[in-house]
Amino acid sequence: MALQVDTTHADERSSFGSDMSPGMYASRTWAEIPEYIHEGTFDDSWEKLDLLGRGSTSQVFRCRLKPRGGKGDNAELADVDAAVKIVTKRRLGVSKKARERALAHIRDEVTVLKELDHPCIIKLLASYETDSEVFIVTELLEGGELFDVIVEREHLHETEASKIVRRVAWALEYLHERDFIHRDLKPENLLLAHKDDTSVIKVIDFGFSKHCVNTKSFLGTQGYLAPEMLRRKEYTKAVDMWALGVCTYALLSGYLPFDDDPYDVSDDEDEDDKGDEGKSNTDMYEVKFPEEQWASVSEEAKSLIRALLRENPEERMTAREVMRHPWIHHSRSSRNYRKSLQSPANLRTRSESLNAAAASSEYTTPRRSAWKFFEKITPLRGGKK
Repeated sequence: MALQVDTTHADERSSFGSDMSPGMYASRTWAEIPEYIHEGTFDDSWEKLDLLGRGSTSQVFRCRLKPRGGKGDNAELADVDAAVKIVTKRRLGVSKKARERALAHIRDEVTVLKELDHPCIIKLLASYETDSEVFIVTELLEGGELFDVIVEREHLHETEASKIVRRVAWALEYLHERDFIHRDLKPENLLLAHKDDTSVIKVIDFGFSKHCVNTKSFLGTQGYLAPEMLRRKEYTKAVDMWALGVCTYALLSGYLPFDDDPYDVSDDEDEDDKGDEGKSNTDMYEVKFPEEQWASVSEEAKSLIRALLRENPEERMTAREVMRHPWIHHSRSSRNYRKSLQSPANLRTRSESLNAAAASSEYTTPRRSAWKFFEKITPLRGGKK
């Protein structure tokens, strides 16, 4: 099976400029996957290499396709590395019920990823399951988390930030056209394919995603939850657009736009028009741009954020509309977008202060990526997935 450049979305990319052309997504991608890797076990098709990471329930290894003489030509794939996440089932929970629930989420994520094929979404190559383990093989992304890279930088220009948002919006447009809701879009779930190269960004972590038009389950990550989710109302793919607005705000300033606590939200419909201490929700979700953080940011960028962070989901900008917004569509030619943003310095300051606080507390090791605004939250109370 010859390795090819993925041109599936070439026409879409070319309409938004050369930075979204097929060539920018590397010439060596898993555009076509040999059928035989879906047969047998992980060890039948893959060689496990070095350890890349370890969590409480899983390990991630670099892996490489084994030669298969007589079953297809994979010579061009022989030195193209992939990543395998190996989940140990017995570590998924204390009780059998907890393990089964966690395993169902993993299987759901695999099912969703099998349906997706887009340059800005992580590509699933294969999956395997035994009595004791689950193996999820994906393309290898070695660039790390987007915001980690930004923290390490001295400068970030608005032009580059616009291109980053454009790629994420493009992925959301693809998902939403197929009636998928991600439901956990946040900076930690935006990975770079290559270190220090923001031209290839991938949306990851589809564990909370769902194929539906609307739903009511209450889950996600604090800080990125749309108002309708916090109120336990039925919601649509518009919740992803709210999360994109929060991510864009953070990308441009280094701060989150709102403080929220999902556990303080009332389930009483009569209380929906008021927040804490009788404060109206209109005031709670008023987007503000403090001069000290936003002085160098264009009005076009602010208008996009306002359109994404509209409290009424029906008035919120869609992914397709984002792709056609002036800040997205004309950023390459505008001199107004070439000023350096303060977000790298602001994120770095936050990282340093949180690391210092962690080091002086009972924690023996400072948190990795301490700029992160909130820890990952498991499915929140309030309904089934």
